[in-house]
Amino acid sequence: AGAVELFGKGEDDAKLQVDFTGVEGPLLENVKALSSLHRLSTSDELDTEMVGRLAQRAPGEARTALRPFGYYAPKVETELKEVDGTWKVHVTIDPGSPVMLVEQQFEITGPGRDEKFLREALARSQLKTGERLSHLAYDQLKGDLLRTALGNGYLDAGFTRSELLVDPAARTARAHVTLETGGRYRFGPTNIEQSSLREELVRRYLRYREGDWYNAEALLRTQFALDDSQYFSLVEVLPEERDRKNRIAPVRITSESNRRHLYTIAVGYGTDTD
Repeated sequence: AGAVELFGKGEDDAKLQVDFTGVEGPLLENVKALSSLHRLSTSDELDTEMVGRLAQRAPGEARTALRPFGYYAPKVETELKEVDGTWKVHVTIDPGSPVMLVEQQFEITGPGRDEKFLREALARSQLKTGERLSHLAYDQLKGDLLRTALGNGYLDAGFTRSELLVDPAARTARAHVTLETGGRYRFGPTNIEQSSLREELVRRYLRYREGDWYNAEALLRTQFALDDSQYFSLVEVLPEERDRKNRIAPVRITSESNRRHLYTIAVGYGTDTD
């Protein structure tokens, strides 16, 4: 399963043919992604010595590629032949028995520990106790938790514990993660730097109010609203340095005028134009 042929500049100029067997789907794709044989197959520097070195690397690279999927003890064999000027490499992979996740402890501490959106992030996890360990699911859950906390105003959130303990001999893994939310921030004042419109008109496009809980989605909606107005050729809506003591997050909006609208703006609002 998972055979792939790799050539140089064309079939008449074939340099290297590689065949992977024993894995398929995402496992095969990751093996190919980390395979020097695959990556350097079209190199003009290929010669017998280089192909031999690349073939020697293949087992270690395949083992590395399978670890994120929970396979820590695969058997990999490589066979190298030269036939009519073409190097043929056959890589046989037996992934073996996977490491199983036998325990996971994801804890949320701090003022935001009972927030519904954080509990929902935990519920979305694809990391399952009693199933094959997935590094991707572990990393996705951590990333989802942190992004959700930060995006909803817990701007000081961080992990006080982050452990993935793997025992390859016992084929077991344990995940222990603690997210400390810290306090929740509110939107502070918005500093608008532009010369196209009166400031009060620009503020009509804001999708948040000073004093609301900080929310990254509200900033993004504001960005979209200002972009869609077509008054500006470039707009940036960015949080400024936050006030950690009072848990206030100011916002800065900068823009460049869309010159197609300058005459309309000048007539409508009495601004000067070049």
